[in-house]
Amino acid sequence: MGRALFVAIVVVIGQLSFCHAVDRSPPVSTNVSRSPHFLAIHPDNPHYFLWCGEPTILISSGEHYGAVLNSLFDYEKYLRTLASYGFNHTRVFCGLYVEDNGSKQDGPQLGNTLDPAEGQLLCPFARSTVLGYSKGGAKFDLQRWDEKFDTRLRHFVELAA
Repeated sequence: MGRALFVAIVVVIGQLSFCHAVDRSPPVSTNVSRSPHFLAIHPDNPHYFLWCGEPTILISSGEHYGAVLNSLFDYEKYLRTLASYGFNHTRVFCGLYVEDNGSKQDGPQLGNTLDPAEGQLLCPFARSTVLGYSKGGAKFDLQRWDEKFDTRLRHFVELAA
């Protein structure tokens, strides 16, 4: 399996497995043809999902797209906070997309998790030896996987589950 496909699958699993974090009871059998371990549209009410055989809605207060790619972001605290409120959903970006806060020291973008400080960006690809990345440091080698990113993403998904 290619690394890009692996990342896509892990992100989807992470989103779905976090749904189970609030209720760890065993799956309930269902008449739905899909496995009860998949998120599905509820067969009797399309305004709800079906998860582990039970009606479910996805609840979250927002997102921290940079929770994995910004190495300074405390995603463990973030996931604990979501769970403490009974929230069961989050989303993350896993790639090279980042935002540029520029030199702003205040305003709505201050603390933007998608604008990691120089040297704090983790992404699926390892850095090359060629300088020139627009936000500082070397460009990315799209043929090599970054193990720090891999470790952080796997840990995020494990905690979210």
